[in-house]
Amino acid sequence: VALRSLRFAYPGEARLALDDICLQLGPTERIALVGASGSGKSTLLHVLLRFWDVPAGSLFLEGRDVCEQPPDAVRSRIAFAAQRAHVFTGTLRDNLTLGHLTPDPKALKAVLEGLCLDALVAALPDGLDAWVGEEGQKLSGGERQRLALARALLREAPLLLLDEPLAHLDALTARATLVASHSLIGLEDYDQVLVLDRGRVVECGAPAVLARRGGRYGRLLALQRTARAIDECGACG
Repeated sequence: VALRSLRFAYPGEARLALDDICLQLGPTERIALVGASGSGKSTLLHVLLRFWDVPAGSLFLEGRDVCEQPPDAVRSRIAFAAQRAHVFTGTLRDNLTLGHLTPDPKALKAVLEGLCLDALVAALPDGLDAWVGEEGQKLSGGERQRLALARALLREAPLLLLDEPLAHLDALTARATLVASHSLIGLEDYDQVLVLDRGRVVECGAPAVLARRGGRYGRLLALQRTARAIDECGACG
């Protein structure tokens, strides 16, 4: 993925939702988008998915301008897990194989284990053929999120977009990955972090470098680590 001074405003809006965004994401690189709600993280993912049009020459996928390609052709090369996980009425298997052929058994096993869904499958009498209810009503919120994420990970697409994913995905994917996240904890091994504020990149760099620099990323990371430590102390009594 390559973004070149990308600018975008929602129809009828004067203010830019994304302003002069530049980004280069290689085939196996992982980049995290962080920032407060409304900073533009989800908007950028939706622009990449061609839910909205952008100026020609500002967004490239695999070296080709997305404006020269049909939206469906662009989306066919992207796997996406939204912040609000959508589970379809059907079985676990139906939801996992949606939109692609039956996954390789080894890949399926690795993803289920990596997302702690293997225990759920083992506990159900019908295993992967268990009925999840209307829109996944028989599953907990966390199970629905993990199921939707597993579906995205199993899809054979060169680009993976995740909106507020679970942690520890390192062993589950080796493709270009762009993550939007409120949490800065767990991003230490990412190749790059972009800190967004009101649609603009205000900091950019390797996580360790940004943490040492003491700017916005470093301050937010310190606050989140302190908050987690307080929660853990409280849980221990």
